[in-house]
Amino acid sequence: MESPTDSTNSIEANDPALRLLDSIHRIQLGFIDVTPRTPGAAGIAGRSAFEKLLAILLELTDSEYGFIAEVLLNENVPYLKTRAITNIAWNEETRALFDREADEGLEFYKLSTLYGAVLTTGKTVLANDPSTDPRRGGLPTDHPPLRRFLGLPIHRGGELVGMIGLANREEGYDEALVHYLEPVVTTCAGILGSVRADREREEAEHKTLRYRQRLEELLAERTSERDLTRERLIEAERMAFMGTLTAGIAHQINNPTGAILAATQFALSTPPESDPTAIYRESLETIEREAKRCGEVVRGLLSFSNKRSSKKTDISLGEVAARVVKRLAVVSPNVETKVRIEEPTRNVRVRGNALELEQVLNNLIENALEIEPAIAGVLIRCAQSDKEGILIVEDDGPGILEEHLEKIFEPFFTTRAESGGTGLGLSVAEMLIRAHGGSIVAVNRPEGGSRFEIRLPRPD
Repeated sequence: MESPTDSTNSIEANDPALRLLDSIHRIQLGFIDVTPRTPGAAGIAGRSAFEKLLAILLELTDSEYGFIAEVLLNENVPYLKTRAITNIAWNEETRALFDREADEGLEFYKLSTLYGAVLTTGKTVLANDPSTDPRRGGLPTDHPPLRRFLGLPIHRGGELVGMIGLANREEGYDEALVHYLEPVVTTCAGILGSVRADREREEAEHKTLRYRQRLEELLAERTSERDLTRERLIEAERMAFMGTLTAGIAHQINNPTGAILAATQFALSTPPESDPTAIYRESLETIEREAKRCGEVVRGLLSFSNKRSSKKTDISLGEVAARVVKRLAVVSPNVETKVRIEEPTRNVRVRGNALELEQVLNNLIENALEIEPAIAGVLIRCAQSDKEGILIVEDDGPGILEEHLEKIFEPFFTTRAESGGTGLGLSVAEMLIRAHGGSIVAVNRPEGGSRFEIRLPRPD
């Protein structure tokens, strides 16, 4: 007895339609199985599938030659690029062209032809007597004869994406054959769609890659320009600082040296009949005072330029404040009445250098007392947070002009040039605090006067 499988195989063998569907199914499976997501994979698999489909078409229709092509656009004008084509090269030139370009696809642009009629109308072209068909475009010399022609449009989603061209079926082409070949046309549409989608994906990836590369290039250019600009800014700032430094030194040194020179000349020009002892004493006192002033400027510059890291230990801010006030009271009796340390302060400890912090605090207290002699008092108090010790110096003087707040830590900025201010004290103070890993800020108190707040790291 014949098995169902044997029966099915027998039907397929005797039924051309079933044989066609089986062949198409195998080609589709082969296309799917060999289309990994690697660049160009779909195009390579598609070419193999189209070559197999063309072979089936030629066999089923008894055609001599043919092609399967994709419809592309050049400035909105359609043209063909073959995906499978019979080698009908008729001379050395066409054989060389076929060998060179068949794998990538031959291109046909002429629209006044039978295949061009498919491109321009999107409809099937049946021409069983091409020599008299008004749509013909003529053939090159020595081209194989064209006795019959069938052009089948391939549509996908309403768009003409390709066509099939068959030639020289002995009994001609008809609508029944067109209907019979619909599965092949549908299969071609699906494979073309996959190939196009893969190509568009690759093009999008290439565009993204190029765009990313261009962004990286632009970023590198901008980074280079930024670095160059930064270097120029640093150089400009350095030159500006050097200018400020030079001008400040000249200003600070010129005044006392001018006074020294004037006092010396005054002493040297004293007439014999005058009292030379008194004049010499006055001149020498002036020279001594102004020389000391030069020394202060030089010491301030040395302190400001000293970048060496000092030894830092666990110290008490309260004890630092007490030593500074005691030392100042020796040379200035009004310190004891005007400067007050708020208790308790000795429990606030920081990591720092005691001598340097005493220098900072000494400078802040002297500044407060010298700016306004009639000042009522200076208050020193300490506080702390989880990570910082805080030293606060407040006074009840006139405060700091708003336009001066941003400048008071700049080298040589002073509002007391006439009374001998060098403009280096606060600059040195800020430098020392920053070397401790801390910060110092100045603000005006709402109730009047100024406040300097120093924050320093607490011991580990």
